[in-house]
Amino acid sequence: EAGQKFAYPPLPWIGARFKFEIRELDGNKVLTKTIDNKLFQRGIVFMGSPEMADYTIEADVMTEGNRRKMSEIGLICQRYYIVLKGNAGKLQINSNLERIKQDTSFRLRPKAWYHLKARVDVNADGSGVVRAKAWLKSDPEPAAWTLEVPHKNAHRQGSPGLFGFAPQEVLCHIDNVKVTRNR
Repeated sequence: EAGQKFAYPPLPWIGARFKFEIRELDGNKVLTKTIDNKLFQRGIVFMGSPEMADYTIEADVMTEGNRRKMSEIGLICQRYYIVLKGNAGKLQINSNLERIKQDTSFRLRPKAWYHLKARVDVNADGSGVVRAKAWLKSDPEPAAWTLEVPHKNAHRQGSPGLFGFAPQEVLCHIDNVKVTRNR
């Protein structure tokens, strides 16, 4: 929106500039998916090196809009996309290169903060499991993963990242991004 005060995301975050901005929301600084340029409705950000592996990524995420018009927002973990699809009411794990796509029902409420968490566990034989969970930020973390997708040839490494898709001019926000080494 014109006149909106913002700052650019960190320069080493590849793909973030002009697709995301740091804005103030409810007294807090958040990463907001921009909607000014229709060519940049989809934003993919990488925050590390492609050799990274064996980590968990998590963040707080929110879509604006209403129950019929929401954006998509998610994380990237070792080349897998973990996406909350607002309009479809799903949590999805996908990898375009491997043509993996699996989802489960997950109803989002607009203007509510959710916590999204993902990790990839790779076995010695190269198989693995992509795990994701999502829950309302105000609720305690569930013990079980919301979605677990086995993969015969799991990606062994890949940069952590963020994903936002605002096709209907609906803002989405990311906050409290954390990448930690798996134990």
